[in-house]
Amino acid sequence: MHVRVACTVSPRYCGHMPRKPTASQADETPPPAGRSRKRVLADGRQQVLLYLPPEMIRELKLAAVDLETSVSQLVEEAVAAWRRQRTTSE
Repeated sequence: MHVRVACTVSPRYCGHMPRKPTASQADETPPPAGRSRKRVLADGRQQVLLYLPPEMIRELKLAAVDLETSVSQLVEEAVAAWRRQRTTSE
């Protein structure tokens, strides 16, 4: 098992820098085939993977910097607004 680490040169993860797992990682039992571990934060939020056009991702990142927030927060607010709009129109 190799763990990917952030490259010091690039903000992206580098596949060319495998490292041995830590003792706690080596002791973890892998999830069953076809299932992944849920990443849950202390406040209960879970990770989700989205595929968006590159230009939309760029706009989200720039907006997050301009608004001094995170892309996650912008997406959470957009989904909350969509849910409110959807429930009021039904």
